[in-house]
Amino acid sequence: MPETVKLRARDAMRRELANAALDVVLDHGFDALTADDIAAAIGMSRATFFRQFGSKEGAVVAAYTGTSAQFADAFRRTARNGGGTRWSQLRMAVEPAVLFAEADPARIRRRLAFLGEHPRIFARLKQERVAQIDQLAQAMQDTGVGAFESQILANAAISTLDQGFQHWMLQDTQSIRVMIDAAFAHLDAAGRPA
Repeated sequence: MPETVKLRARDAMRRELANAALDVVLDHGFDALTADDIAAAIGMSRATFFRQFGSKEGAVVAAYTGTSAQFADAFRRTARNGGGTRWSQLRMAVEPAVLFAEADPARIRRRLAFLGEHPRIFARLKQERVAQIDQLAQAMQDTGVGAFESQILANAAISTLDQGFQHWMLQDTQSIRVMIDAAFAHLDAAGRPA
């Protein structure tokens, strides 16, 4: 089996376990559970749990971030197809997060509310986002975008995604897709000459 297939399978399993861990936390309360409780609830040994996530905070954060390369991979697919503005390409780079939210909006709103109640975990999520930003910036550089511009645009894209999710959680009138599309359309329009 090629190494990339093995890595994808391992990443998919890790995401599934992280999502299960977060669901347990949401059902029983973060402070009420130990890492051992979470590991047992999702059918993992304590040793495997700590090898995969390092801590209960690590498991919860992993459920929010997905893989570190998901946005970079989506950007590469979009860039290969060509066309569109940089912002439209970056909008498609965050499509994996939009698809995940669309699959179960109520679940995602509950997860976002949890983040608002746990600032320490939210801060750790922001730290974990750095790897996603760096990989997205590298994917942009691979298409010929300069290093500084890539970092600025990747940071702006991920920040826009996160802000879009925060605003979406607070209202009930628009789908997450409409909210994220509008946010990136604003960025695209702002980048054009007046």
